[in-house]
Amino acid sequence: MVEVIVSIALLGIMMLGVLGFMAPVMSIVADGEKNARGVMLMEAIDSYITNSLRYAEYVKIYTNVKQGTDPTDGDADFTEMTGYVNASHELRCISFSWMETGIKGQYKLVLRQNVVDQSTFKIAQLANGKPDAISVMGDCIYDDLYIVPQFKLIDNNYDVPNPADPSITTPKYADGDINLHYIGFQNVTQVYRDNWCYSTDAANRIESSLAYVGESFTSCTTIASNYTNKPTAGGYKYKIYEINEGVYDATGVTTQIDEDTGMTLYYPETYIYYVARKFDTITTP
Repeated sequence: MVEVIVSIALLGIMMLGVLGFMAPVMSIVADGEKNARGVMLMEAIDSYITNSLRYAEYVKIYTNVKQGTDPTDGDADFTEMTGYVNASHELRCISFSWMETGIKGQYKLVLRQNVVDQSTFKIAQLANGKPDAISVMGDCIYDDLYIVPQFKLIDNNYDVPNPADPSITTPKYADGDINLHYIGFQNVTQVYRDNWCYSTDAANRIESSLAYVGESFTSCTTIASNYTNKPTAGGYKYKIYEINEGVYDATGVTTQIDEDTGMTLYYPETYIYYVARKFDTITTP
């Protein structure tokens, strides 16, 4: 009996050693799986945004929006853009907005296609007061992944060297209005394995576990071609409006207390409004 007890004790000690060795290995495997899903998530997001905006004729992006607010209120650029909505064009909106996970105090940022009321230009609301929108991808793909989208305009109004004397340059566009020469934007979105990236404390954000950094450039083909070929008396009609970048901090942004870490987290959102041709409707005789 003593020998059996001793054998079991030795076996237990050996198993503890094996488990101690396996724990970091399993952690590395889990992180690798999240990293792989982070790559897949970013590739899907980049593809959807690029395909949606490639033929858009007007684009306006708002970042770091306070949860539950409408960033378009009082924005002259947005008002000007909606003036181009007509029988053949409609206003659409893609957003990085929050949805509840079902666990108190926990949310996840998801890419959504919102339904826009074409008479008021506001995101339509459901009967329960929530936005009328669908997740672009299955919600499960976002599990345990936390994304921070960032957008930057790309200005192509560069100077062109004179062939006779390269030291002499002239602006590519004669009207000189740099606000009319953005033809695309850069999307640098970071994916993290924990929600420390939303902490109101910058030191905590630095400690968050980065899974993947996705970088892409969306060239708005329609806007670019019309800049080049179809100037109007008032300048170039098709354009990307300035991105409202906001400030990456907790000022005026909805905050929550994370029950697991006790950290104060904030939840900025991103909204991409664009005007594009309506989808053709096929009618049967």
